[in-house]
Amino acid sequence: MTDTTQAPFTLRDGLNLALYDWPLPMRRRPRGVVLIVHGLGEHAWRYDAVARRLNDWGFFVRAFDQRGHGDSGGAQGVLPDDDALLDDLAEVLDDTRRHIAQPWACPLLLMGHSMGGLVSATFVQRGMAKVDGLVLSSPALQAGLGLVQRRLIDLMYRYAPNKT
Repeated sequence: MTDTTQAPFTLRDGLNLALYDWPLPMRRRPRGVVLIVHGLGEHAWRYDAVARRLNDWGFFVRAFDQRGHGDSGGAQGVLPDDDALLDDLAEVLDDTRRHIAQPWACPLLLMGHSMGGLVSATFVQRGMAKVDGLVLSSPALQAGLGLVQRRLIDLMYRYAPNKT
């Protein structure tokens, strides 16, 4: 069994995200690195069992509490701009590539669940950074909202942006 570590990861805007690593035993070369992006209202620690199973299969695993979630900073449900979660992911992914994937010369895989799946898919679709693989689990790609519901959400964003 591996020892999980948690450490703060400071973003360029000064906000701290909780960053978790599930490394492999010493001197064991990973098959790849999996970066997990959790869903809405969740936190990275919820994926402990998944991370440990991936460890069993030879993968180094990293996850982080997204802005406003878990042990990360930021007001719950409030984003400074539309791309905040994507920009946060870019910083964490860059750090993961530099400090874990590149030294081991192994593939970097992005795994997103629910809202994290939407963030991950958008990140890859926009070409914000190269990843070697993308795994999506129940991605929130289509909310299934009707026209009236979408209009109400648009109004909420316009007149009460911090309440949505």
